[in-house]
Amino acid sequence: MKINKKLFFITFLFSICLFLCSPPTLSKSAENHYQFAKVQSNLSVNGCPLKLKDGRVLILGVHENYIYYPKRNTFKEIKPVPYGFAYISNGYTFPAVVLNDGNVLIIGNSDNDIYNKLQKELSPLLMEKFKNDIIKTNKYNYLSLLPEEKNMVVLKEYKSFLKLPENEKIKIYMPILEDNPELLKKYNEYKFISEDSKKALLFNPKTETYTQIDKFPVDMRSTANISPVLKQNGDVLLFVGTGETVLFNHSDKSFSILNDTKQKIYNNLVIQLNNNTLFILTSNKSYKLYDTEKNTYSDEIFFPDEISWSTEYIKLDDEHLVVIGNIKNQKVFIFNPFTKEVKPLAQFSFARSINPDMPIRPVITTDGKLIIFGGFKNEYENNFNMFDTTLKISDNAEIIDIQNGSTKLIKMIYKHAGNRSVILNDGRILIFGGINNEILIP
Repeated sequence: MKINKKLFFITFLFSICLFLCSPPTLSKSAENHYQFAKVQSNLSVNGCPLKLKDGRVLILGVHENYIYYPKRNTFKEIKPVPYGFAYISNGYTFPAVVLNDGNVLIIGNSDNDIYNKLQKELSPLLMEKFKNDIIKTNKYNYLSLLPEEKNMVVLKEYKSFLKLPENEKIKIYMPILEDNPELLKKYNEYKFISEDSKKALLFNPKTETYTQIDKFPVDMRSTANISPVLKQNGDVLLFVGTGETVLFNHSDKSFSILNDTKQKIYNNLVIQLNNNTLFILTSNKSYKLYDTEKNTYSDEIFFPDEISWSTEYIKLDDEHLVVIGNIKNQKVFIFNPFTKEVKPLAQFSFARSINPDMPIRPVITTDGKLIIFGGFKNEYENNFNMFDTTLKISDNAEIIDIQNGSTKLIKMIYKHAGNRSVILNDGRILIFGGINNEILIP
């Protein structure tokens, strides 16, 4: 049979066109492609991120609060909390938690220290009081001292006074206030504000309003650390850095201290492993396990040598943590706090200045990737020094596959150090901290 050469040529060209125009099958690397997109930068956004029930993100700042809208990819500044609350964090957990009803429980750290408010007017009066007391008691042989020495001994008394707790200070400066009606009036005004500001808040994300509830039973001025854990029944356990364990009853919106304050458990970090067990970091070398139903602690458990003095811990599943090493041990581990089993996972792609004061704050995605956004590079030495010019901030996101330990670096739009990251409901990851904010699109 004769073949029509013209027809054959046309058919051949047509086949080539079909092949070239057909969508190619994506390779594994193409499927795992990541993109970054900018987020609005007209606001300097910093604070503690909390993902709300509707998918938005509430960001509690020191002076300003924001809500991030994932669909619009924008921030909205909202009304700040009353009384100048300062939300201080240990870098891992924040004094706020989203409740089952969608509201947010917020424990404030009042910055209304009464003496500090009156210090400008009280300090010269106190210096005069200390001088007269020294003369009366002939302390330091005051009258025989040189003028410069007299000033020094009075200043020494004043510095000792400043180190006293508030309840001891008031005993010393109250007689001065009682002799000064104007100062006493100011003191009473500040006292009312300070006491009022110790009440916890409930934030309603729908109305964007705050409601004061019961007074928090621990003075938060003595610690910058509080770790809230939401229980299945809707109550909240709050582990305070000073050692108290506080229960928030969601039904009557009240607080109570659970543990005997003489047997305080000082914690640096609390992670919920499963419904009944919490991991509580008590030091760089040890931890305890806490039973949420029985309100009991295990004995102190010491870390294996490989992960002693590690810098960060993040939950992997109900039985495992991902542990970030330190500046001398730049590795990532998987750790079982029940069995103390340690499994090395990966080595960092570049030398990092890893320090508890400069957390890298990784996230773990639902498909098993540990992602670190930026961080401080330390290319020339292994000792952390904040003023060292060799420290550089990375503009790479490091992705570590938890299944096989493989790592890769991908370029971000901005450099990041000490940023916050939140995984959104659609899988995207918001990275914020200042005006250089961006979003990762897997």
